[in-house]
Amino acid sequence: AAGHGLTVSNVPGVAALAAVLLAGLLVVFDLSALARGAVPGGTVLVVATWVVVLWLLAVVVLTVVELGREPDRGWLAAVRWAVGITRSAPLRAVAPTAVCLLAGALALMVPVTAPLVLGYGLFAMHVVADRVLPAD
Repeated sequence: AAGHGLTVSNVPGVAALAAVLLAGLLVVFDLSALARGAVPGGTVLVVATWVVVLWLLAVVVLTVVELGREPDRGWLAAVRWAVGITRSAPLRAVAPTAVCLLAGALALMVPVTAPLVLGYGLFAMHVVADRVLPAD
């Protein structure tokens, strides 16, 4: 069927997904090394790393929301908007990010329902964002 499968138009999304997965693996490696004491820094760097991870997650979530609102805008403009929101109204970025974390936790707890939970989570991120974030 036409329009299905990997095409040139999905390549930026695939590249973004690969970058997010790679970054996630690096963060897991970093946090495990810090927690084991294999590198100096201890609790202070573990907390700092988690703060950065949560900020990056907020940027990713808000980028997805903005791309859902304005698909013709492009990835770079959506990332700029997301970074702007996390800087100007960081508490407003917490709600959609919390919805993402909740959906991820539920999907991990009951793996069989992961596709359904993640789909509803994506929908919920958009609903919450529409309530707490300004539209451009």
